[in-house]
Amino acid sequence: MISDWRQLTSEEIWQAEEKSGLDAYCVNAILINGKGSISCPGQEKVNQLASAEQRQILGNLSLTDIGCTSPLVVAMQGTFRHNYSAVPPSMFSGCVPGNGGTARVLVDPSHRYVSYDLISAAGVSMTTFSIDEHQMYVYAIDGRYIHPTLVDAITIANGNRYSVLVKLDKPAGDYTIRVANAGVNQVLYTAGVLSYNTLEKTQQHASVASINIHGAVVSSNYTLLDETKIIPFPVEVPSQEVAQTHILRISHYDASYTWTLGNTTLPLVLEEVSPLLFYPSTAKPDLTLKTLNRTWIDLIFDIHGQIQPPHPIHKHANKFYVIGQGTGAWNYSSVAEAMQHIPESFNLEAPQIRDTYITPPSATEDTWLAIRHHVVNPGAWLLHCHIQVHLSGGMAIGILDGVDEWPEIPEEYSIQV
Repeated sequence: MISDWRQLTSEEIWQAEEKSGLDAYCVNAILINGKGSISCPGQEKVNQLASAEQRQILGNLSLTDIGCTSPLVVAMQGTFRHNYSAVPPSMFSGCVPGNGGTARVLVDPSHRYVSYDLISAAGVSMTTFSIDEHQMYVYAIDGRYIHPTLVDAITIANGNRYSVLVKLDKPAGDYTIRVANAGVNQVLYTAGVLSYNTLEKTQQHASVASINIHGAVVSSNYTLLDETKIIPFPVEVPSQEVAQTHILRISHYDASYTWTLGNTTLPLVLEEVSPLLFYPSTAKPDLTLKTLNRTWIDLIFDIHGQIQPPHPIHKHANKFYVIGQGTGAWNYSSVAEAMQHIPESFNLEAPQIRDTYITPPSATEDTWLAIRHHVVNPGAWLLHCHIQVHLSGGMAIGILDGVDEWPEIPEEYSIQV
């Protein structure tokens, strides 16, 4: 279980965002199975670790003492109004050291292999995972089998799950498990240990890393999983007949910390209202989509703005097919029209089957992602970004799937508005 941790609670973060107007894109620690530590080497040493991409974004600014890209960077926070005096300690800076232990997993080499499910429960951080000197066969993603792919490292988006098979053929000893934040938002890293459970240790040297502190492979001798080359097993082909196409704009909305998924933002206060499943007539057209059962729906995510991170988009209720992605503005009314102009950007022959998939990151130009889903599970569901502060900031929309076949709610289960 990969997670991140903050000294502030999610409610405190939300209040700080409201008061400061800033997007809280940094955390205080990364954890493996709930264990990890905070080291505070000082801002000068941390700043020396900045990647080339971070240095370009920072310009004359610096990383903070928690490795966070300065909240003064306009490309990260936009030109909205900000109150920097309202920023609480630890939100972007103010490193406080702490020792939360080190995750250790024991393996029995007589079994020859070990299988793990890698799960990201991170609220903000998109992390890269590796085990020193041990390659991984990725054989399933989001609970669906794929053609096994041999890699040294995997970048795991918030909410994603990867099943891997690891061969236990190295000298008995301890091998570092590395998890590094892979985004330009922060330099942050943690480590665990994969330990051969044997009486005798034959390892002759410290284990050798395949990734660096930024989650990039250290040389061309190592392979990072390429999400675009994954082939599902078995292959399933979606329908060519599409009943609806919805173009959903992803961008900031009037502030650095509020977001759109469509034409407007989903206010956090709607958590308190009566459920749409019981009261579908209360659904606001700009905050919901309605579909008919057994139809096929295309959703196009149109990403606007400088320095947009990969947004892990998650659909509740059922999986979807990832059918296309690209850079540049989306200027089409449908996938069929787009395929007439940019057919190389689509895959309808062996598309991935996922329930969470990242949008292409946006640095200097807009990007887009196209998914197709079959309405087979009628109900009121949520489509949202799996980054916690983006969801609380409104990057979500309700999908009222199969409204023509919703059951009538029994009176004894009804809720009074």
